[in-house]
Amino acid sequence: MICFFGSKDQYLNKAGVKYLENRLYELAIHAERYTINQNIPTRPELSEAEQAELEEFLSNIKILTASLGHKIFESVEETIEQDKANQLILFCKNGAGASSKGSPSTEGFIVYKDSLFMVTEQPSLSEGIVLERNKMLSEGILEPENGFYKLTKDYIFTSSSRAAAATLARSASGPLEWKNEQGVQLTNLQV
Repeated sequence: MICFFGSKDQYLNKAGVKYLENRLYELAIHAERYTINQNIPTRPELSEAEQAELEEFLSNIKILTASLGHKIFESVEETIEQDKANQLILFCKNGAGASSKGSPSTEGFIVYKDSLFMVTEQPSLSEGIVLERNKMLSEGILEPENGFYKLTKDYIFTSSSRAAAATLARSASGPLEWKNEQGVQLTNLQV
């Protein structure tokens, strides 16, 4: 994918482009969605007024890339559906020790770092989720720990059901498996 951004009225100069390159690099690194293979771009000295204008331009770039379906510069936390104070925290557990913590997201369902997934996959687990778990293992997103797979960073699944199935290593219904601290199922919490 290649995206080009420009400005009308020849607004961007060389220093402005370097500033934007540096800030976009920082945002992409912070978002942790892709591996960035590039030297760290230098940030030029600009006045506060110039920086403010470029930050507005930067926010437009973020909106446009996200609208086009490329969440390059958007961190996982930015996709949570509710504000931090009212964030819906849910749990998916089983008697064997699997234990995941997550929240609904504008992209599906976020499972938080340090969640524990079952290792042994049951025959009911779909091939797509088996492949996703294998990819997560090969990329170091899941690591073996004390008989479980431990999530090394927050991870977005496309649905609560995929998140539950990946956690429990079997076919699972997310709206039924994900529960709040009081044990109320996600299906009964959705408005």
